[in-house]
Amino acid sequence: MLKEDDLKLEGKGGETTTVRVIDRQPMNAGNSEIIEKVTVALMYPNSARERIIYLVVKRISNVIPNEWERDKKIPPAHLWLSRWQLLKDAGIPVVPMVRGLDRESVAMTDLTADGSAVYGKSDMTALRKPNNLDFLVANINLNELEQQVSAIAQRATEHGILLARDDALALIMHPNGNWELMALDIGDTREAKYIKGIYSEEMYPNRLKEKNRHAVEAIVLYISALQKKMEPIPQKVGDGGLEPPTSRM
Repeated sequence: MLKEDDLKLEGKGGETTTVRVIDRQPMNAGNSEIIEKVTVALMYPNSARERIIYLVVKRISNVIPNEWERDKKIPPAHLWLSRWQLLKDAGIPVVPMVRGLDRESVAMTDLTADGSAVYGKSDMTALRKPNNLDFLVANINLNELEQQVSAIAQRATEHGILLARDDALALIMHPNGNWELMALDIGDTREAKYIKGIYSEEMYPNRLKEKNRHAVEAIVLYISALQKKMEPIPQKVGDGGLEPPTSRM
């Protein structure tokens, strides 16, 4: 039986793990699907030691099911987990850990627990004063960003995956200057073969490639626009000066 301060996490295969809740922080972010930050302790097997894990709870409301999924009335959280696993298996960067909580919510790694920030067109950067991470973002090499974005779109196409059409990728900026791309908004990510109007022998390859290329363009446009508003930090490589932001890929 679960204690009041326990949380039951469910994996894609139905296996469950019970963790002890240390802290809960409700989120008040308007229409954001992130509703809570949770700090939990996971007991190591055959040991009295615990591992502290920082999670966020996401309410799932935007998953678009395939026809066969709709017929089976699969819960939204299970659909979202299947999309996450699809991308992960294809080698597309996603949040490291996701577990189901109930039919309509999941718990996942808190990407900001170490002081990192998530950038995308749906973030709140434009509504606040610039911070140190914003200045690091202002120094990102756009050519490198474009190369990585294109590589992700190509990988998705090669695996027959249609990326989310809106805000497909986000950029995570770390305090140490490293950055990485992730597919976080995955509600309408699907296997292209199940989508009517896109899957045909003649049109499938080029249509899928075109749609994925368009889906990932948003993050480049967003970071480019943000850089134009910011004054980059002067960079001095060597001599103890600041190193330019680098990708973790």
